[in-house]
Amino acid sequence: MALKVTFGAARSQIVATSAELALANTLLAGPSVECMTDTVQRLSRIDKNTFSCETQGQRWFCYSVPVTGNLEAQTRSAYGQLFTALGGLNCLRIWNYVPEINTVANSLEHYQAFCLGRHQAFEQHFGCGARDEYCAASAVGAGDDHLSIVALATPQAVAHLENPAQCPAYEYPEQYGPRPPSFCRASYDAAGAVYISGTSAVIGSDSVGVGDLESQLRVTSENVQKILTLCAEQSGRDLMRERASFCRLYLRKSEDLAVATRWLATLPWIDLAQTMIVQADICRSNLMAEIELSYPRV
Repeated sequence: MALKVTFGAARSQIVATSAELALANTLLAGPSVECMTDTVQRLSRIDKNTFSCETQGQRWFCYSVPVTGNLEAQTRSAYGQLFTALGGLNCLRIWNYVPEINTVANSLEHYQAFCLGRHQAFEQHFGCGARDEYCAASAVGAGDDHLSIVALATPQAVAHLENPAQCPAYEYPEQYGPRPPSFCRASYDAAGAVYISGTSAVIGSDSVGVGDLESQLRVTSENVQKILTLCAEQSGRDLMRERASFCRLYLRKSEDLAVATRWLATLPWIDLAQTMIVQADICRSNLMAEIELSYPRV
């Protein structure tokens, strides 16, 4: 049995008969399924909306629950379950899908409420060392009312990296919310796995190229190139000669598909056949696209 994340579902849900998370985000192009790992060992169903599993010493956590009340509190609770399920292993990569991510409620944008709950969970679990545990991550809009999370942890030592052209997300100024996002730009482990976080057109802490998709895509690729170069230097994996095992591009607007596809064809570090394009709102309302790359163990 393989662990899969699929897109284009009628609703987001944990598939009870398999190790699968189905997401309601619209698939615009590319494969509809990302196979996170081929062989699942010891599948543990925590409840109908949550499971964990192991494969080759790594541990995965999947969660998909409708948000019916306070998003901040639900995020804090979900991350508490996540840390418990991962059992002290080192977080390597987390994917988050947040309902109506740019909607404002009770003076907080949903993304800001999510970041606040996530930050609280990290501090509750890791205390003053929480920042050292921030791993590669992404957070984009969900396709329905479910908060969905996928996390990967490893017994291997994990290193976390920042893009020198960007302010670390966990140091963003207060204009972006009461607590900054709890993630780093890339993570890699001692077994050679490398994960590049969701990356957009941000320089320093500012969004750039606002209203101009082609400009934002150009800056996004420059950011990815910088972090890939740093990962290659420090991880020992020659990412300059290797295409990502999987790539996902999130687009805010489906009508931008043609421009985005032409841009993807120019990138030397992806394989278009292994690139999924998904419609999703981005964490900032002035950003139009976000890309992420996965290089699992060789």
